Amino acid sequence: IVVHAGGVIRIIAYVSGKPTPTITWSRDERPLPEEAKIEETAISSSMVIKNCKRSHQGIYTLLAKNAGGERKKTIIVDVLDVPGPVGVPFLTENLTNDSCKLTWFSPEDDGGSAITNYVIEKREADHRAWTPVTYTVTRQNATVQGLIEGKAYFFRIAAENIIGMGPFVETTKELLIRDPITVPERPEDLEVKAVTKESVTLTWNPPKFNGGSDITMYVLESRLIGTDKFTR
Repeated sequence: IVVHAGGVIRIIAYVSGKPTPTITWSRDERPLPEEAKIEETAISSSMVIKNCKRSHQGIYTLLAKNAGGERKKTIIVDVLDVPGPVGVPFLTENLTNDSCKLTWFSPEDDGGSAITNYVIEKREADHRAWTPVTYTVTRQNATVQGLIEGKAYFFRIAAENIIGMGPFVETTKELLIRDPITVPERPEDLEVKAVTKESVTLTWNPPKFNGGSDITMYVLESRLIGTDKFTR
């Protein structure tokens, strides 16, 4: 039988015999969960679990036994639920000045039903309201477009199956949208301005493109004439 989480697992067995059989219930060859209740009449025995969870699924067995022998009946119970949280780490990566990439892992528990979609939402760091990223995602990565350069964002994601949507997992750090940083171009107009016995004075102009970030230092190297190796 298949039951949705939060529903009721109810297994009814009609039992007869002389002398009256002794009825024993078990799940996966172990005692029943504490939440299970047994209801018996003169002709039947019922096992009931209200507000069931995924942990209640398994193979339930009824054993009827008297002096004449024993009979056993097994029932497979599947409990379907929304998926669990997506796996961590949930990572963000700046791609361009208006887009970013999100990557994550599938939930450890899909709720007993295949994942059909991942719901992604975003919010600006200085706002509280979340807004959906409106497209269907079935893989463990997505590119979010239409972001605003210079704005910082948080993202959250939830897995979805035929039962519904699981809990959200939120990024722990904000992501600032900007042009991605690359290595700068080479400096320009390198010249030797002065030479002494112990020093050389050099001048140059900054590169035309700094890679999207301020220049933090210049690395100077030299080599002796007649050699190929540069040293700092």
